[in-house]
Parts: sequence; structure tokens; C-alpha cells
Amino acid sequence: MGPMGAWRTVPLWLSVALAGLGEARELPEFMIFTYGVELTEANVKALAEMGFNTVYGPADKRELCRKYGLKLMIPHPGPELARTLRGDPDVWGYDVMDEPISLAQLHEAAQLVRAYREADPTHLTFVNLNQKAGHWIDLFLDTVQPDFLSYDEYPWWYGGIYEWFTGQPPLFVKLEQHRDAALAAGLPLTVWREVNTQRNIPGSPDRNWVTPPDNAPKIRQNIYATLAYGAKGILWFTGQLLFDKETGEINETGRQVAAINRELKLLGPVLFRLRSTGVFHTEPVPDGSRKVSPDHWVQPVGEDLVIGTFRDPERRDYVMVANKSWQSARKARLQFRLFLQEIAAVELFDRRTGEWKSLPLAPVPDTRDHNYIYNLENIPERIKNYITYNHKALTPKELAFFELYHTYPPPYQEVSLALAPGDGELLRVTLRPGQDIPDPRK
Repeated sequence: MGPMGAWRTVPLWLSVALAGLGEARELPEFMIFTYGVELTEANVKALAEMGFNTVYGPADKRELCRKYGLKLMIPHPGPELARTLRGDPDVWGYDVMDEPISLAQLHEAAQLVRAYREADPTHLTFVNLNQKAGHWIDLFLDTVQPDFLSYDEYPWWYGGIYEWFTGQPPLFVKLEQHRDAALAAGLPLTVWREVNTQRNIPGSPDRNWVTPPDNAPKIRQNIYATLAYGAKGILWFTGQLLFDKETGEINETGRQVAAINRELKLLGPVLFRLRSTGVFHTEPVPDGSRKVSPDHWVQPVGEDLVIGTFRDPERRDYVMVANKSWQSARKARLQFRLFLQEIAAVELFDRRTGEWKSLPLAPVPDTRDHNYIYNLENIPERIKNYITYNHKALTPKELAFFELYHTYPPPYQEVSLALAPGDGELLRVTLRPGQDIPDPRK
């Protein structure tokens, strides 16, 4: 994120006293946030027009934020001021600390979180992590007990540094770890993403005010990959780069971010209600990531795809499919492998209107060579020994039963869609009971 607040030394013995900080509260809505913008009226109006719902600034900017429908995250106001802001509908919460990296800072953050909660239990506290991840996340969660898990990891700015030290690009490694930790802790996840993907170059302070020609698909890839991992908020860094340095008007970077924010304004309320149930990749599968098992209910077919699966409180299923390539369009096919259920409908969320639109379902034909797979002569003896039924010789009918028992054989149903470079789509899948299947041994 940005500059850290002033630190106070906190003795390590305070960790015992800081246990039981209280239950974390939920985020109020899907968060679309930025930092680093002076909150003049012109800038606040512009941020609202760009689709942000939360901004960063001092408490005296509440009325201005209210005028344009924005919530205010207040940096380090102190518990005394926070006490006077109880229940203020224009306040999102309090930025407590950015990127703690030592034990002293962890305990400092925990003490401050407790103090703010005691002063104002109606608003959230915000402590942001850097991309260190690993068991550091658990230490942070155990010590600070935050309201939600947030981290920054800028793959286009600093990804090369991480890759130099570890041999792996950071994007999916970090998403995997933080998603898993957030789910285990029962916390929402928010992620910082860079608005401008040009790498910083020493001695070139104006470089990042220039929008690179490939910026739009790169930031889109960042965002839709992050959404597939179940993020409940996108935090854009840094807001000042959304404006022309000379005129103060929204620049090309700002227009690109605004285009994505318009989609997030419609997608966010839907995604906010969903529980992440899995994330899977097609080839190439990044290190530390997962690919689907052969019996998973949805099978992505295509190159450079990542899918996130979700459920809503009504137990309906959703799939976010994203194109990991920011350079090339990809065709995605999603095949559904179901037992005693079938697809009633697959709908695509229209990010321009907020409506659900039906997608055509196509059958996936059974192309297996049945004469081969049900010919007992083709089965190795060791396999026959595994599946011999009641110590009798295996029959073709019994082999068909074991296939039914252990696998999800075709035919399947599938939908197809095209994904622009770095783009993603959200699908809602409605299931219904299928036809019962008689025991093939009879």
C-alpha cells in the first residue's frame, strides 16, 4: 500500500493480553477502493464517476464523500476521534497499519485494533499485509485477529524480483495462499492491484503517469484472476496515477480502471454473497496451484484458463472462468460431469446490464471405444484382481457397474464462450434431478 503510520514499541508480552479481540465483522459491501488521491471536490467527484465506493482520507472529508456517495477510510485517526464517529454512515473504517513486518509491529497492530474496536465497535479496522505469505499469514491472523485479510502483491511492478529469488512468478502463488488462509479463518479477502503495469525504473519519476499500450489487458487479467479466487474487494494502487499530472483530468489509465470498475459495480454484489469452493487451472498449471480431478463436476477445457467455483446461500452453483493470457483471446469450454442430476440452465452474467442471460447447452458425445473398454481380454490381470466381484469371474455387466460406481462416464453437457485477453465471465449453473439409472448388472 502506501506510507506506514508511526510505530510505537510494544512489548512481546502483550501478545498474551491481546488474545480474544472479539469476533470479526463482515465487510459492508464489495469494496472498490483507492488510495493516494487528494480529496478535493473535483477529485472526489471524479473517483465516484470512475466507480469507486471507498476512498482514503481524513475525517473532515466525510461530508464531501457523502455528497458523491463514497465511504471514507480514515488513516490513523486515533481511538479518541474514532469514539466520536460511532455509527457514522459515511465512515468505512480506520486504516490501522500497513505492511507490518516485525513482531513488534504485529503486536502494535493488535493493540491498535483492540483500541479502535473498543472506541468504535461500529466500524472496521484495516491492517494490510505485504506479499510475504507462507506461515507469516497464520502468525498475522493469530496475533492481530483482523476483521478481514488484505494483502498487496503487484506482479507487474515487483513480480520479477520475487521470481528472481524463488524461481516462480508471484500472482497465483500468492492468491492460492491468501485465499486458503482467508477461508480457513472465515474472513473476507481483499487484494491490492496496480493501476499501471509499467515497471518502476530508478530516475524515472514520471514513467508511471504514462499509460503503456498493453496496460488494459494486463490489469484486466490481474482483476479477473483475483475474482476467480473469491476476493471480496479490489484495492487499486495508486489513485494518483489515474489523473493527468499536468491537468488533473482523468487519464487513459483512469479510463481503463473505470471500465473495469463499472463491471465490478454490477458483479460485486453478486460475488459478495458467494462462498468460494475451489480454484482450478488448465495447462499450464502454475506451481502451487490445482487442476481439476477427473470426477470434478465442472471440467474446464482450453488453454490458459483458471476457474473459480462458488455457491450462494441458496446452494446454487457459480463458475468464474478467466483467461490467464493477457496477450491472446481464448476459447473456454465447460463440461459438466454429473450423476443423477442434469443441467437445467447455464446463465452468463451480463456485466453491462447486470442481467443473467441463458447460454446454449451442447451435448458432449461419448467417443469411447466401447468394444475395447468392455472387452475383458483387454483388461490387465492386476486390474481384474482389483475388481473381481464376489470372487467370481468378471463379466461385462459387472465391468459396466464398476464404471458407473467409480467414474462419471459421458455423455456430458457443455457450454462454450470466448474470452478476450485477460478477461473473465461469471456463470450461474442451475441443476435439476436427472433420470435414475438402473443397475447395469441386472
